[in-house]
Amino acid sequence: AVSYEVTMNVDSSADGSAAVSSIHSSLATTSTLNAIAESVVAVSSSSSNPTLTNAMSGITVASNAVGATAESPGLINAMSGAIVSSNTKGTTTESTVAKLTSSGQLTTNLGALSSIEKAETSEYLEDAISATLRASGDLPEGSEVTVTDIDESGVVSYTITLYVSPSADHENTVKKINSALSSPTTLSSIATSVTSAASASSTSISALSS
Repeated sequence: AVSYEVTMNVDSSADGSAAVSSIHSSLATTSTLNAIAESVVAVSSSSSNPTLTNAMSGITVASNAVGATAESPGLINAMSGAIVSSNTKGTTTESTVAKLTSSGQLTTNLGALSSIEKAETSEYLEDAISATLRASGDLPEGSEVTVTDIDESGVVSYTITLYVSPSADHENTVKKINSALSSPTTLSSIATSVTSAASASSTSISALSS
């Protein structure tokens, strides 16, 4: 028997039960199970391990047994007290195609998070930082914010990838972002945005109750 887990990130307004039901329904059809088996055979045929290739050549997937469905607890209550207190600028690199990469850290009151909670919280922070910087006119179009880590003390590490004109003042572009992220107003806006997004979520994280 093969045990598996499907992790889904869905919009808070989406019908999570319907999404899960759709997956279970698909995995209950013969055509889907046959397609899975055929895919495994095709991939394993290129293996350098003849024992594995032989073992997989006759594989069949007969049925799917529905297991448990779980949501990550704690996020709504956790984010209700979100605080972003400071920003520490990191390094900046520049490529020949006018692509800038700037990194830094935000100090927050986030506590220890599970891997699922960290992933969801990272998305909220990425959206909040992007929206706040775009609203102030400091983030060029097409730029991306990526949260790379949230440690146990609540320090959020992030990277901002900016795409700007080769003739633009690259140093000034980065300075404007660092300056914005040092402003209490900007940090407060980020915290408010995270709290708002979390309040609309169907899941919750207990690490931020204060």
